[in-house]
Amino acid sequence: MNLITKILLSFLASILIEFSLSDRSFYIDYDNDTFVKDSKPFRYISGSIHPYRVPKQLWEDRLRKMWTGGLNAIQIYIFWNEHEPQPGVYDFEGQNNIFEFLELAQKIGFVVVLRPGPYVCAEHDYGGLPWWLLANGTETIIPRSSEENYMNAVRRYFGVLLPKLTPYLYKNGGPIITVQVENEYGSYYTCDKKYTGELRDLFKLYFGNDTILFTTDPPRVLGLTCGTVDGAYATVDFGVSISPDDAFEKQRKFSKSGPLVNSEFYPGWLDFWGTPHQKVPTDQILKSFHKQLDMGANVNFYMYFGGTNFGFSNGADPPYLAEPTSYDYDAPLSEPADITNKYLAIRDSISKYAPLPPDPIPVNSTKLALGKVQLQYHVPLIDAVNEFSYKCVDTLNPSTFEKLGQGYGFVVYKTTLDDPNVDGKILSINGIRDRGYVMIGPTLVGIVYRAGFKEFKINLQNNKNKTLTVIVENMGRLNFGNNLLDTKGIVSNVTLDGKILKRWTACLTDNFVPYYQKNVQNYDVVKKYTNERYLLENKKHSIDFGSPGIYIGEFESPNMNYDTFMRMDKFTKGIALIQSNETLTNLGRYWPKTGPQVTLYTPSVFTTLGSKNFLVLIEFEGASCTSESDCFVEFIDYPIIDNIPN
Repeated sequence: MNLITKILLSFLASILIEFSLSDRSFYIDYDNDTFVKDSKPFRYISGSIHPYRVPKQLWEDRLRKMWTGGLNAIQIYIFWNEHEPQPGVYDFEGQNNIFEFLELAQKIGFVVVLRPGPYVCAEHDYGGLPWWLLANGTETIIPRSSEENYMNAVRRYFGVLLPKLTPYLYKNGGPIITVQVENEYGSYYTCDKKYTGELRDLFKLYFGNDTILFTTDPPRVLGLTCGTVDGAYATVDFGVSISPDDAFEKQRKFSKSGPLVNSEFYPGWLDFWGTPHQKVPTDQILKSFHKQLDMGANVNFYMYFGGTNFGFSNGADPPYLAEPTSYDYDAPLSEPADITNKYLAIRDSISKYAPLPPDPIPVNSTKLALGKVQLQYHVPLIDAVNEFSYKCVDTLNPSTFEKLGQGYGFVVYKTTLDDPNVDGKILSINGIRDRGYVMIGPTLVGIVYRAGFKEFKINLQNNKNKTLTVIVENMGRLNFGNNLLDTKGIVSNVTLDGKILKRWTACLTDNFVPYYQKNVQNYDVVKKYTNERYLLENKKHSIDFGSPGIYIGEFESPNMNYDTFMRMDKFTKGIALIQSNETLTNLGRYWPKTGPQVTLYTPSVFTTLGSKNFLVLIEFEGASCTSESDCFVEFIDYPIIDNIPN
C-alpha cells in the first residue's frame, strides 16, 4: 500500500467517524414527552448494577443476564471513596476501572444512566463519600453543601473524574445518555441551592450544555422543591406502595413536560443486621410496572442486581442500623446472579412492550459444597495486632479513626489502669462508634454497642492485670439521613466508675486487614501463623476460645469455576478473608447468630483454582469451638440470608 493510498484511507476513516458521531444524539422532546435517541423516540427500561459489588471477573456474566432479561439500559453509581482513597490519590484500576465496565456495557448493547454523586447513598459506607473528609473533625465541614472545605474536595475530585468520563458520553461515541446531579437531595436538611447549582455547572463545564442532567427524589413536593435544580430534568423514584398516577403527578409539578421517569423502582429492599430479609411480591411489582409502562414511563429497577458488600463497604441507616454483607435486595438477579422467578416474570412483562434480544439466557453458576474446613491455627487477636500493626499513636484522650488516619475496619485502643481491682465497677463508653470489645488483659469482659448497651458492670474477680483494651469495630458509616458526620472509634470520654480514663494508645490495623483486596507482602498473617507454634492441637489446654482471635485453615479449590457459601456456626461475629497466593480478599462481615445473613457468598474467582488456599477468620466475640476437631467452617452449595435466630 503506497503512501497516497494510506493517506486517503485515513482521511476517509476520519470522515466516517465524524459522520457517525454527528448522527449520534440524545435529547428530550418536550412537545412529545419523550427522550429522542438518534432522531427516534426512545424509552429506557433499565436496571441498576454497581460494578463495585461484583468481582470484575464476573461483570460480563451479570451484564449479559441483564441484557437477556429485556433491559436496554443500565444505571450505575460512582463511589467517590473507591476512587480517591486518600486526598489527591486516585484509583481507577482493576476492580475500580469503571471505564472498562462502561465499554463492556456498551459492547453488549446498553446505554447508561450515570449517577456520579458526589454523594450517592446506595447503602454504601458514608453514601460513597470518602472517610478522610472527617479527618479534621466535624466542626470544619458540612457534607453535601456549598461549605468551602467540602466543595474544594468535590472540585478536585470532579476535576479528575469528569474529564475521564467525557469520552463515554453518548454524543462522543460512548454509552452515557443522562447524568444525575447529586442524589435525592431533597431528603437532606441543607436544601442548599448554591451547592446543587455549582454541581450542575461543573457537569456542564466538563460535559457541555447538551448533556441531559437530571435529579431524582421521592414524590413529595417539599423534597422535590429542595432536590430539583434549574437546568436539570426532575425525575422521581418510588416502589409498589405508591400509585404511579400520584408519583408522576408530583413529577409534573416540576417537569411540566418531557418523559415520565421512575429513576428507582424497587423490586426488593435493603436489609439490616437483626431484621428479617426484605421481600417484595412479584405480583405487586408487575402490577405497578405495567401501569408505568402503559403511561409511557421510563423505568429503572433499583436494584436489578444487588450483589455483595465485600470487605468494609457496607453502610448504615439512622439511628444506627448497619447493613449486612449481602446486598441481595430480593432483586430479579440474586446475590450470586441466579435467574429467579421474579427475573422471568419481569422479562415476560417487558416482552409485551419491547422485543426481547435473541440471545439465550446465560446459565446459573455451578454451586459446590466444598465441605468443612478445619481452622487448625489460632492466635489471640491482641497478639497479632501487637506484632503486625505498623502504627500506634499515643494520645491523652481516645482519638477517632479519621484523625488517626484509618478509614475502615477496627482499631485497638489501650490504656493502663491505676488499680487492677475492677470487679463490680461500671465501665461506660457512651461515644462508642460502633461496637467495642472490652478486654482486661487477655480476657474479654464485655461488649458495648452504639445501638445497644454503652456501659456494663465488669465481672472479673482477683484480677492482677492493669491493661484495659477496647477493640473498636467500625461497622459502616451512616449513608443516609441528616447526620453525615459519623466519625468512628471512641468519640467521647471513657469512664470507670465515673472516673475518666486518660493516656491511650491506639494501634491501626489497615496494613494487614484490607478494605477489600491487597497484596500482603510484608504483612502476611497466614505465612507467620501457619506453623506448629500456632497449631490448635498444641494449644488446646491453654487457648481461650471465648476471646477475640484469628483462626486460619487451608482448603483446596477445585479446578473449575463455581460459587460456594461459607457457613460459620461455630463463630459469633467478625470478618472472613481468603488468601490466594499473596492476595488477601476481605469477603465481608459475618454475624450469623444475629442474622438475617448466615452464609457469606464466596465466588471461586477469589481463590487459586486447583490449588491450596487459606481461610482467615478474625473473630471479635469468641468461638464455640472446644477443640481442634470442633473448630471449623463449612462451605455449602446454597445461601442462607433469611434467618433470624430465636
